[in-house]
Amino acid sequence: MKRPWLSVLIPAHNPGIYLAEALDSVLGQVDDQVEVLVFDDASTDGTADLVAQRVAAAGRVGSQLRLLPSDGATALGVSAARNALLEAAQGQWLWFLDADDRLRPHALARVRSLVESEPGLQAIVVDHAVLRVRATLKHRLRGEGHRRSMQGPGGAVRPPAALMPRLLARGQWHVWGKVVRRDAWPAELRFPAGRVFEDLSVVPRLMGGLHPVWYLDTPLVDYRSNPSSILGSMNVRKLQDWARALEDLVDHPGFDRHWADFVVQQALRLRQVEQRLGARLDERDAWWALLCRRQPLLQPILKGWVFRPRRWVSWLKARGCGWTQADHGHGKGSTGGQA
Repeated sequence: MKRPWLSVLIPAHNPGIYLAEALDSVLGQVDDQVEVLVFDDASTDGTADLVAQRVAAAGRVGSQLRLLPSDGATALGVSAARNALLEAAQGQWLWFLDADDRLRPHALARVRSLVESEPGLQAIVVDHAVLRVRATLKHRLRGEGHRRSMQGPGGAVRPPAALMPRLLARGQWHVWGKVVRRDAWPAELRFPAGRVFEDLSVVPRLMGGLHPVWYLDTPLVDYRSNPSSILGSMNVRKLQDWARALEDLVDHPGFDRHWADFVVQQALRLRQVEQRLGARLDERDAWWALLCRRQPLLQPILKGWVFRPRRWVSWLKARGCGWTQADHGHGKGSTGGQA
């Protein structure tokens, strides 16, 4: 059998009714050179039965769909599911899709046309739209019909040094927004087991090593706004994983002022959620102290905040590697001192 040109990789843990939409959005576009892999992470909602039904209903195309069951009755988590899919994939290109999202019509054709016309590419960055049960005027004004993944125009990203500043500036670190050549994905780079915010830990480090890259500035994924998603159901454990993902980025050898800007913005968002939950994260202290010691990298960022007073207030409160007792009302402050 000829090697597939693409593997669509779907981790699934109790996705419910959404998985049918995800599978139909993909199977309606595939041919015999695309494989679709679903990792069933100990689902109890009939995920395996649904996949079997789609295989039977799709006929010849259904043969491209495979279910990878987990070994036990306990869910392994999304990171382990993604890693298992990476190991099983046979395609020349890899495209992750969350089980509650869907591909837009002609998405596969757009990507295939590009990889055939630009054979040297190592990755393609795509845009997305936000999928809501009921989109209001507010959501349309926010531009949710087309969320851009990079700054600047579409096309080949040149020079190579422009990739990460353009990518980090938009803050779109979702793995499903990147289509990556299988042989360009580093063998040692895997999603951190047992953690969420796995995209945030891995995708910047992955993309930082890829060239050439193409920005396909059109929405090819419908991202579902789901109240049960990671961001929609935050708790202290997820906050800890968020902090650990940022620590992974601060430790990256390619860290520069663009990475610093991205990490600072993520850290301030984390702090807002932390305060809303009334939590205290000691796990953050080490990388925040390191970030503070790199103060010269952050000065250009502050210049861009002149007309954003709320961000200034948040930054100044946190700048002393703060998150202090006065802020939280309990516990001791960070182990890092003033830089």
